[in-house]
Amino acid sequence: MLACTRCGRPICADCFRPAAVGQHCPDCAESGQVRQSGLPAQRSGRPPVPYVTYGLIAANVLVYLITVMQSHSVMDNDRSQLFRQWALWPVGVAADQWERLIGSAFLHFGPLHLATNMLALWIVGRDVEWVLGRTRYAIVYALSLLGGSAAVMMGSATQVTAGASGAIFGLFGAIAV
Repeated sequence: MLACTRCGRPICADCFRPAAVGQHCPDCAESGQVRQSGLPAQRSGRPPVPYVTYGLIAANVLVYLITVMQSHSVMDNDRSQLFRQWALWPVGVAADQWERLIGSAFLHFGPLHLATNMLALWIVGRDVEWVLGRTRYAIVYALSLLGGSAAVMMGSATQVTAGASGAIFGLFGAIAV
């Protein structure tokens, strides 16, 4: 027994109508209706403005500028108070400094590190946001951010890390899927 790919009703092998994707029952084939896809990228029209991606880039740049102002150095911004409080340091997280798990993804070691990560986020983030939609994209980014922090926590306990790389690698994974 076959099922209609539009309405899901069972149809016999004698009654189905072949379609571009799957088969349709006689009612759906005659109605000519085409349902909208569930994913935004499969809908026709221009891609929407990637507000979440632009917001993440703005947040990263803003946090970088705050660390530059606190440290009075563009290159040695890791000496700022905010950087010391948010950098991902597994010993600190073990001492109940949970803000490091998320905050570290908005810190960067200098302008080249920031520029590289933001370029990757701009290139990949726009497409992932278009395909998944804003809400799903934000969820994937947040889970990727936490997954990257978890991977660091499993590594060296004394190494201090920072950057959006873990979250961006998660977006690369989303593109692959």
